[in-house]
Amino acid sequence: MDKIILIGVGTYNRNELLDNCLKSIANLMVPKDCQIRVVISDNNPDKRAYQIYEKIREIFPFDIYYEHESKKSIGAVRNVVLKKAVEIDADYVAFLDDDEYPTPVWLDELYNTMILFEADGATSYPTPVIDGVKQIIPSNYKRRKQGSVRKVFCTNSVIFSTKIMKDSDIWFDENFGLMTGEDIDFSSRASAKGYKFVWCNKELLYDIIPSNRETMEWKIDRAVNNGYLKIFLAKKNGKNQFDKTLIKIIFDQIVFSVLALLSLWNVDLKNKCILKFMDCFGKIKSIYSTKTYEHYKRS
Repeated sequence: MDKIILIGVGTYNRNELLDNCLKSIANLMVPKDCQIRVVISDNNPDKRAYQIYEKIREIFPFDIYYEHESKKSIGAVRNVVLKKAVEIDADYVAFLDDDEYPTPVWLDELYNTMILFEADGATSYPTPVIDGVKQIIPSNYKRRKQGSVRKVFCTNSVIFSTKIMKDSDIWFDENFGLMTGEDIDFSSRASAKGYKFVWCNKELLYDIIPSNRETMEWKIDRAVNNGYLKIFLAKKNGKNQFDKTLIKIIFDQIVFSVLALLSLWNVDLKNKCILKFMDCFGKIKSIYSTKTYEHYKRS
């Protein structure tokens, strides 16, 4: 019997990008002995993505579903996909973002990598695209070996077994709200239960980076979010790890102070120091807060 792979696309107020993403999904190569199905998980209160669904559902080459999630939480949006996967008895779930477009071999390569290395999931790094120009993939990602084990993954390019939900009752934590990091938390809990995820070191899909994310203002907000997230995860993972994170905060602040003195005449280094400082600020802010950081704001 064919294996069912459900592709989940979470979206909020980005119909043009969503349309582009779905058109690319329509051209995907189907892995051997598999069926592809797709679900749109819409977080817009006005259900704007339903317009795209209505336009394409009759001509789409795969079964496609539309679901709406009113809760302002990225984890809740992703859980809609997981629940749909359980409902249709899918064997695997694949995720990508609505601002990405996969190459025709994206799903086939992830699936075959997972099967080849006898893993429960496989993940890859999306190639950033700014103003139509492909960017260089960071060296730390390019150095990862094909099939190397990853303890965590991001949901911008991943496939994994639905056994994680069906057998182990692991779901995305909706308390992360709009902060990001719900995928890191989800995959780390799955890894702790013995599930195996591996790396696919191939250029499989592209991530369209909007111009506002190249501004210093956005990078600063991202740095605060990342610092905040590190402490949020440390609190969740227990006291010992939290203590280690506090020590790292102090070390980071010392490093920042030294770099700041050296960066007065170097704009790039100065900006890096600013972002490092804002990361530390996010960590400190998270220590004294019980709320999440709203990085992806909703109107």
